[in-house]
Amino acid sequence: MNEHRVLPYTYIEPHELNKNFGFCMNSQSKEFTIYFVLYEIKYLFVEGVVDPNPLANYCQEKRKPGVFISSRLTAPNTFHPYLQFVVEKKEGRFSFPSTQYTCMQPPVQTVDNGGGGDETPDKSPDQIYFETACFKQVFDMFTDISIIHDENLDIYQGFVEHTDSTVFAFFDISRLSKYIKPNYTVATVDEIFYRQKIYSVPVDPIISSFLEKNVRFIDLISPEDQSLLKFPFQLYLCKMENGQYANVVTTESTQFQAFDHPILGYSNYFSTDPVTNENTDELVRFACFTCRVVYIKKDIVTELSQEEREYYTQGVDNPNIVLAPELPTVENIHDASTLYFVENGLQLWSVKNILHFTEI
Repeated sequence: MNEHRVLPYTYIEPHELNKNFGFCMNSQSKEFTIYFVLYEIKYLFVEGVVDPNPLANYCQEKRKPGVFISSRLTAPNTFHPYLQFVVEKKEGRFSFPSTQYTCMQPPVQTVDNGGGGDETPDKSPDQIYFETACFKQVFDMFTDISIIHDENLDIYQGFVEHTDSTVFAFFDISRLSKYIKPNYTVATVDEIFYRQKIYSVPVDPIISSFLEKNVRFIDLISPEDQSLLKFPFQLYLCKMENGQYANVVTTESTQFQAFDHPILGYSNYFSTDPVTNENTDELVRFACFTCRVVYIKKDIVTELSQEEREYYTQGVDNPNIVLAPELPTVENIHDASTLYFVENGLQLWSVKNILHFTEI
């Protein structure tokens, strides 16, 4: 029987977010922008099944996608968690959903303790008013209002003050992400923090500013040793058309797009950036875990010699060929799960295992 395990992680601890909104009483500013950080914890199978014969995984073997998954289990199946965030496009850039918030001073509420006296409620009037405004805005992003019931009110995690007039409110929508309206987009950490663009559209600078100041909120942490868990790269699935790379668009099937590369063989190929700048918002984006990566740092078309290209194409050692020191050997390529290479100036990836990537 196959074993399964989920890689343990921690994300937001209770002490890392504020739950007492008191700005209305303590700040001179009465107008705020609330940015809603709607995040989801996703899981992708990454490792666990290892073929004892690495040559069987060599992508030059022309088989259908999926053959690179061995049936022999040599380690527990591991499902790797990663983060996705909800963003929306407005004014030519992507940002977290937001709303303008005007502080008000509702009447002080009291709780009858049964003895005729009053006692202080658990939440201040400011906090109650703030949370009510947040939930109203957040639930308006969902397609099904039937999800609004008590057990889903715990999705609110708290907030962080960024400037005197901006706050970021966190909501864990892992159970509810399927209800998000289609006019919103999900994005990876790679996009909103490292690349600071989605497709070719920039991310709102205030998002970058907030995450640079609070970098903790882009990381999942291992509770075992406090190390940062690997996050997936965002890549664009490629196909081959008339001998040229092209990206797959949303109107096409993404299930069987693997093809045979003349040097690196049959695999699933991705580009780091869109191949062209036209209609980039129609491209299919993937979250890809790059495992056992081998980097070919030369352009394999224009910078490799004919002898070096033949060496990789044949897949066997040739004593008459001396490789440049920075080039991998055939054995290293055989053993890799992921290959990074450059071709005609394009940064490309070969991801052999179909379980290492998923459509965003």
